[in-house]
Amino acid sequence: MIGSLAFRNGVLHVARHARSGEIRTYDMDGGRIGEGFSFAGLDGGAAGADGIAVDADMRIWVADSTSRALRTFTVFGGEISAWRAPPGAEGNALLQPVSVAIQGVEDDTRILVASRGELRGTLQVFDRNATLVQTMRSRGDPLERFGDIVRVSMRGRFVYACERKSGLIQVFRDGEFHWAFPPPRARDVHAAVQPRAVQSLSDGRILVATGGEENSAVHLLDANASLVRTLARSGTETGQVFEPTDLALDESDSDRLSRVAVIDHDGDRVQVFTLTGVCYGSFSDLPRATT
Repeated sequence: MIGSLAFRNGVLHVARHARSGEIRTYDMDGGRIGEGFSFAGLDGGAAGADGIAVDADMRIWVADSTSRALRTFTVFGGEISAWRAPPGAEGNALLQPVSVAIQGVEDDTRILVASRGELRGTLQVFDRNATLVQTMRSRGDPLERFGDIVRVSMRGRFVYACERKSGLIQVFRDGEFHWAFPPPRARDVHAAVQPRAVQSLSDGRILVATGGEENSAVHLLDANASLVRTLARSGTETGQVFEPTDLALDESDSDRLSRVAVIDHDGDRVQVFTLTGVCYGSFSDLPRATT
C-alpha cells in the first residue's frame, strides 16, 4: 500500500490505496475531519492514489497511475474531471501519473505532474484547463530520460523531483534544470538510499524523506543540500520512520512551531514532527484502505 499527503488551510489530506483509493482528512493533532471517501478506477476496477495535491478551491487532485489519469474530486468525493494523455502520446506526464503538486490561484494555477518510468518529458506543468504549459528536460538534456520519478513538489520558481533509479533529487528553476543532489545516507551504511519525498521551506532549506531498510529517515538540509539535522532515523518505533513515501509541511515562524507530517509503514502510519525533531506521535485512528 502507498501513502501520500497534502496540506492545505490547516487540513491534512491522507491518501492511500490497495485495490480502491481512499482519502481521509485530519487536523495536525490527528483528529478526523469529516468522513472522507473512497473511489474505484475509471473502469470500475482497481484505483491508485499514488500522489495527491489540493488547490486553493479545495479540489483534490489524485495521480491515479492504475487508471492512467490525473483525477479531480470535491472534498465530498464527487469526481469533477479526469485528465489522460492523448492517444499515441509519448513522453507525457499523464501517461501513468504518480505525483502531482499545485501552486497559484484561479487563472494562475499551475499543476505539476510526473509520470512513472524511465522516459523523457514526463515532468510537465499544465494550467487548470489541462493545457500543457511547460515540459522539463532531465538534467537539461532533451535526450536524457528521467530515472523513474516517485515524488515532486514546487515552491515559487523551483521544482523538485525525486528519482528512484538515480537516487538523486533534480531541481529546476523557472522550468530549466538547475542542479541535482543525493540525499544523505545513514552513517556507516553503504546500502542505496532513495529519495522518497521533498518539500522546500520559505528560507530555501529543504526537507527530504528517504527510504531503504537502513537509510529510512527524514532530514532537514540547507539550501545547498548540506545536512542541518535529522528529524527521524530508521526504525519502527514512535519518532522513527520506516520506508516513508511522503511528507507534508505546515510551516510557521519558527522551527519549533512548524509541523511535518510523514506517512510510512506501507501507508499505515502518519506521524507529526517539528523541524527541531520533536515527535508528537502518530495518528490513532488511521483506517486501512479497502483491499
